[in-house]
Amino acid sequence: MEVKMKKYIIFMIVTVLFSAMIFSQSVSISFLKIEGNTSLATSLITSKLSNAVQIGQPLNSDALYTALQALYNTGYFSYIEPKIQYSPIGPGLVIILTENPVLKSVDVKVNGPDLIGMDKIRGAITVEASKILNLVDLKTSFQNVMQLYTNAGYISNMISLETNITQSGNKIIIPSNNLVITINEYAIWNLKMTGDYGNLTPQQIIQNTGLFTMKGFESMNPLMKLFSNANDAYPKFSQMQDFQSKLFQMGYFSPETSLNFAPATDVSSNFKDPAVDLVVNAKLMKVVKSGLPIDNYFFSGVSEVDPFALAKYAGITAPATTNNFEQLVQLAKIRDYYQKKGYLLTSANVEYYKYQSSNDGFIDYKVIERHIGKIEITGNTKTKSYLIRRELAFHVGDPVTIQSIIQSYNNLNNTGFFTNVSITPTFPSTDSTTVNMVVTITENNKPRQIGGSLTIAQPQSGQPWYSGIYASGNLGLVDWNGYGESLTSQINLGLNPNANITYGVIFPFDLPMNFNTSLYYSTLNPFVTVNGQNIYYDESEYGLSASIGYQPNVYTSYNLGMNYYYFNNTQGSTPIAPSYLSPATGTCRQVNLSWNYTNVDNTLLSMSGVNFSLGGSYAGFGGQKNFAQGTFMVSGYLPILPQLSIGGRVLVGDGYGTNFDVGGPTTVRGWNPVAGTQEFVSNLDLRYEPPSSSSIPMMLSAFYDFGGAGNQLFAYGNVENAFMNSIGVGISLNVPYLGVLRFDFPFKVVNSTLQYGGITFGVGEMF
Repeated sequence: MEVKMKKYIIFMIVTVLFSAMIFSQSVSISFLKIEGNTSLATSLITSKLSNAVQIGQPLNSDALYTALQALYNTGYFSYIEPKIQYSPIGPGLVIILTENPVLKSVDVKVNGPDLIGMDKIRGAITVEASKILNLVDLKTSFQNVMQLYTNAGYISNMISLETNITQSGNKIIIPSNNLVITINEYAIWNLKMTGDYGNLTPQQIIQNTGLFTMKGFESMNPLMKLFSNANDAYPKFSQMQDFQSKLFQMGYFSPETSLNFAPATDVSSNFKDPAVDLVVNAKLMKVVKSGLPIDNYFFSGVSEVDPFALAKYAGITAPATTNNFEQLVQLAKIRDYYQKKGYLLTSANVEYYKYQSSNDGFIDYKVIERHIGKIEITGNTKTKSYLIRRELAFHVGDPVTIQSIIQSYNNLNNTGFFTNVSITPTFPSTDSTTVNMVVTITENNKPRQIGGSLTIAQPQSGQPWYSGIYASGNLGLVDWNGYGESLTSQINLGLNPNANITYGVIFPFDLPMNFNTSLYYSTLNPFVTVNGQNIYYDESEYGLSASIGYQPNVYTSYNLGMNYYYFNNTQGSTPIAPSYLSPATGTCRQVNLSWNYTNVDNTLLSMSGVNFSLGGSYAGFGGQKNFAQGTFMVSGYLPILPQLSIGGRVLVGDGYGTNFDVGGPTTVRGWNPVAGTQEFVSNLDLRYEPPSSSSIPMMLSAFYDFGGAGNQLFAYGNVENAFMNSIGVGISLNVPYLGVLRFDFPFKVVNSTLQYGGITFGVGEMF
């Protein structure tokens, strides 16, 4: 990359004059005289000349030149002139100096967003006020400042430094002796193109490479600016490498294409900081000779997609005539079609064949689809390789898809066993149809997990003020022997304190199964509805639960669970008839069955994919609780723009002997819960995931909730009377070791009016 830009400007003059005629003779010096020094001590100057000038000794011009050069290198002078002066006592040496001015102040100004920070820049500048300007220190200061930018990754050619120093004759002039150092930080204003680039436009290049320009930022609406960072228009070296890589990945340009910066030509009058244009000096690849007749076309190597749909998408027809740029566009569209279908690393080329019997010919589009050849697992020293392999969503022979890589990455991260996971495809050769997948993990060298949190939310209606305060803590050990085992303890404090100790293991002995058992204590606030009012009572439980799961692949699981616990129901703050608490004490013996299918990009903050679940539970077997419930849930997430998607959920439940609760942070936000043996909930979210700017991923959402519960929920007329709905906005934070914390701000829809429902707090994704 060629960049021509002045890094810094320093005006300085060094003049050393010698009289060749005099110095060529053997002249003995009778005296030494220093003129022009007003601030510096004469002794400091003569000390630099002591080895070259000896009174009564012949003058050595070479030694004098070296001494004067050393005097200049002190940085205090802009002009030095030696002269021979004759006097009654004999010839003497006079050194005429022009000192640099004494600085009254040193100011630093940054034209730009101050990418490094003014404190760091000031710390790198060694010239000081109330002292003589030292040009050596000034040069060192400039080098120090440039090093700050280089260490931060910025391109040095995009930074320039200058001062307000000027020259008048042999003197350095600084207005009022107030030194001003100006640092210019250059933004990329726009992309320009020169050379051979066909019908490509700069906007297409920007869109395909993701290049961030200041012109693009300035044209954004205020809302988009809120979620963008103008500093991204100030390129770092790594960003330019990434741009160049993506530019060539477009498949249009030959290696002879180059980049350079040029003065910006159409900067908006509203933008006052320095800017340049990034220029692509383009040269297209040559894939076919233009002007040849095409009688037909064929595809080679296409198996994963429909070739007719592929040809239509790429705009391939026959008869036609070859055109190098058009064929480049078709090849790019072929790769784009595969990528839109989720296939990665597909390459394509074109070859023209002429018929022997006529002047016509045909064109062959050679497509290389990538399939997985080998899977290599590295980095694990204690974790068994089969545990890692079980979490992978791809297998040998599968096509390379983005979804399988994302799913595998998330599965491995969600185990909690590893501090870092990377999945890298490698090519045995450039034209190979197979790709080797290298899975590299860094094991957690501290299997202990410790976490805690404190949150405050608005209490529900009818609950005491402290019911909105939640505190939690957890302590655990994971994968300490490398067999996928975990032992965790957790305690939650608040209106309903609970605690548990859980042991689990995944894929024991390389079996497609998992096992969990938990000893727990919990408190609940169930309610009964009396005369249209929810009256809460207290229930405490302590017991033992266990589950075993069968997981044939990374998406599907079947689970069988059992739960045995003691319970005790007591009156709440509002007394109710004892019959509502019956049975007041006893045991519950419960069995659960479930089927789950999960294929999402992120199990914590989902932006694409689907979930299905079907579950049932039955309690009886001689216990004091007797009930049955069944539920079905489907949810999906559809990306509509980068980092923006629509999510939806439908939840249906039915049963007897116990109630579903609908209303609150997990169903219909903003409403107090209602109960019934049937439930219906639907949710719609618009989800935005801002570009990651911290170690805590977040999601912003706008939502609409609809649902209700009742014993005759689906009877005619209940849709209007028994269902609730709300709208609102929320934020979700994925906090390490704690999971997802949600804060929602719902508005209830009551008689076509909006009523603020208060802040709701939730743990885990809404759906």
